[in-house]
Amino acid sequence: MPAELLLKDFFKLCRQEFKALVDHYGFSYLEGLAETHKGRQVIIPYQSDKMSYPFFAVGRYEKQDFAIEILCGDTDFLVQLALIYQRTYRLSLYDVLSVIQPYKLSKYELPALEAQDFLADIKNVEKLFKAYRKALFENIEQIIAPPEGLLEKALLIKEKRLKEEVSMHYRQGMDEASEKAKAAFQEGDFRKVIMLFRPYKDDLIEEDFKLLSLAVYKLEE
Repeated sequence: MPAELLLKDFFKLCRQEFKALVDHYGFSYLEGLAETHKGRQVIIPYQSDKMSYPFFAVGRYEKQDFAIEILCGDTDFLVQLALIYQRTYRLSLYDVLSVIQPYKLSKYELPALEAQDFLADIKNVEKLFKAYRKALFENIEQIIAPPEGLLEKALLIKEKRLKEEVSMHYRQGMDEASEKAKAAFQEGDFRKVIMLFRPYKDDLIEEDFKLLSLAVYKLEE
């Protein structure tokens, strides 16, 4: 889906699916493309004929020191919903629901990271927004006015989740390096083998460590 059409649907769904925040809960709404000026995020009105890349689209609902942001960026076309408390603490909807509904998260069918292939179909985009809407409004009172201790627990969940994501990306990188290093070794490119394994040398499995050692030996021959 072209970016211009994606953003047209994105902003339409931001207004349509979360309109009750304005009508019934006293939120104000603004939308546009986020830019950073002097370290602060500024939302610039979206104009398709003046669009530049990269872009980061935001539909933002605000009430006092609390905000709900629906986000879409052009690098991976992820659509996410963030909750911002006290203008400082940014949490995902998943982080907060993990405290409110720890045993019922699956019923909301909140998707994992949605990439461009997923968003190429408007029906999938609509399905994603409806899942966010259901999860948000079924827990809206506790989300808007979190009971004591909820934010602290959600921040711990976020910290753990981020560590797990970093660990997952590290393992994926190590697996990719292993495959490329094996191919490089077959081609006799021993310097490339060493370069590929260098960031992971302390965590290599025995097979890869032997391959690295052999590559070093071959270079020293």
